[in-house]
Amino acid sequence: MTRSRCSPHLQPRTSIAVVRTFGQPLSAIVGFLLIVTGVMLIPSLTLAETAPSPVLLADVVRQQAEALALIDSDDNALKLFTTTVGPALGLKDAAGALAAKRLPSKLVKELGLAELAQSVHELMAALATWQLAESLRRDTSPTSTHPAISAARLDWMQNRSRTTSRSDLLRLARET
Repeated sequence: MTRSRCSPHLQPRTSIAVVRTFGQPLSAIVGFLLIVTGVMLIPSLTLAETAPSPVLLADVVRQQAEALALIDSDDNALKLFTTTVGPALGLKDAAGALAAKRLPSKLVKELGLAELAQSVHELMAALATWQLAESLRRDTSPTSTHPAISAARLDWMQNRSRTTSRSDLLRLARET
């Protein structure tokens, strides 16, 4: 019988050698690791079940009607999004990122905050337009007078408009 010239610690190990090295069967170690991983995941699963689900857009428009009616600039829109609308829609991370002050320019660029802010402005303009349409729809009686809409608000909504239907609604709102 020939002996291997390799030192004993370099020779291939058998399952018995693995058991002797760790002191326990490999299946017991794997089972223990699976249990530990499962226990670590349980809190995140229970938190996911108790976290409030995002609100529907229609609910946000209804709940924030007064605040949406006052938006007339990107700054006001961003402030409302970061404090109320974003968290209500389940966009807490986006709201938090936009609300953060003094971020390094490299991080701002990596996160795409300029593009995110642009999208938020468009979303808030759409919600403000939705709120305006809802208020006009509710006040359809011939004797009702429509609330005065500031020129700054109409201009802001018009500048953020990407659809012709919103432009048509704003044109009709100016005429009333």
